[in-house]
This record gives sequence, C-alpha cells and structure tokens, in this order.
Amino acid sequence: QANLQLFPTAAISLKKANNQFQLNYSRRINRPRFRSIIPFSNYNDNRNQWVGNPDLQPIIIQALEFNHIYYFNKGRVLSSLYYRYNEGIIERIAIVNEDGSVAQTPFNVGNKNNIGLEVNSEYRITPQWNLQITPDVFYTTTKASYNGNNLNFDDFNYKLNVKSKLKLQTGWNVSTSYDYVGPKLTTQGKRLSYTTWNFAVAKKLLKGKAQLTLAVKDILNTRKRRLRIDEDDLIYESDYQWRTRRAKLSFNYKIGK
Repeated sequence: QANLQLFPTAAISLKKANNQFQLNYSRRINRPRFRSIIPFSNYNDNRNQWVGNPDLQPIIIQALEFNHIYYFNKGRVLSSLYYRYNEGIIERIAIVNEDGSVAQTPFNVGNKNNIGLEVNSEYRITPQWNLQITPDVFYTTTKASYNGNNLNFDDFNYKLNVKSKLKLQTGWNVSTSYDYVGPKLTTQGKRLSYTTWNFAVAKKLLKGKAQLTLAVKDILNTRKRRLRIDEDDLIYESDYQWRTRRAKLSFNYKIGK
C-alpha cells in the first residue's frame, strides 16, 4: 500500500418538514489491533496457540450511505441504506502443525462487499422512559484466498440492539441494554451467535452533586466467541470469552457549581 493516500469525506443533507435526507461518502482506514501484529505465540493450551502477523496491512474501507430521518412527537426513526467495500480484509486462518496442534494467525486474504439496512428507532414511552431499538441486516460477498485455496463465500447477517432508560422522580435512574449478534460465516468455518445483556441503576445523592451507580455487565454470562471449523483435514471447535459476568459499584462527586 502507498504511504501517502487520501481519505476524503463528503456529505449532502436536505431537511423538509419532519423529514431529513442525507447522502454520505467516506474512505477510511482500519488498522490491525496491536495483539494481531505481535509475532509471538500465545498458548491457550498444549493443542491451541495464537501467533500474530507483523506483515498485516490496514483495511481500506469505502462507504456510501443514504439516510432518512423521520421526526415525530415522541421520537424519531433513522433508516440507513449502506454499501461498504473492504479492501484487504483480515481473517484468522487455522493451520495444523506437524505435531497436530492448531495455530491461528491473521492474514490479509482479500476483499469484502457489504450491502445492508439499519433502522434506529427512538421512542419516548413517557417523559421519563426512553426506548431505542436498532436492527441491522446486511448481505456480504467475500472474495478471498490463502496459499492458493479459494475461500470465497456469500453470507446473510443480522444484529439487534435494544436500549431502555428510565428516570424516576425519586432520583433513581435505571438503564438496560440487550445485544444479539447472529451467526456469521468465516473463510474456514462459522462463528455462532451470541447475546449480551447489561443492567445499571444509579441514585442521585447530596442534592444532585453525587451519584452512586451499580452496573452489571453480561448478566447471563453469554458473551462468548464460538468458532466452528469442519474441513477435510481439520475439525476444530473454539469457545472464547472476553470477560465473565462482572459488577461495578462507583461513586462520583461534582466539585464546584
């Protein structure tokens, strides 16, 4: 890739009555994560290891979006029809070593096209209660290869995010969020679906100058990355969890006005 590249952004917006229309174009860069470029082995157990790739190149993304926003008395609806072209996508490739162990290493394997529709709906059920629902559906076409092997595939994906915020007159605030990520094909197999449910409750104290918050992440302990590979020379199952269910109690105090 060239050292000097342009990453332009352009946008056109038109508002008429309760409707707003937007057309956006952008070219941006997505660099590899630090862990992905470290060339040292990270052993999960004696049969599985992770090895980074210092030769990874950034992903170049071109995105075109058409947005429509409709405003009404108790909220709004944002509909976004989008197309994204990803050049130099990074995928994990599972390689079987001579001793039978499996090493996963990320590689730039090809290009990907996404076309989809995302709808963000925000509705005030009452002045104190706000609900937000965001489904996202998209179709993916991937052209990829590794060591001369054809890794092309097409896939249909979907996601759902739900958020709720409730403010009580007694100074209590309650919020919750739910995420569902559907199953997804990879260059060698399939990632299974997963869900996440978070919850938080907060209380204003000392005439509004302080706040006590209890937040619980991943209440059901279900946010796990589950990978399945079924090939002629490799049958592989991997379950990985970023963090288990956790709770956090915090106290904040405002100094000054």
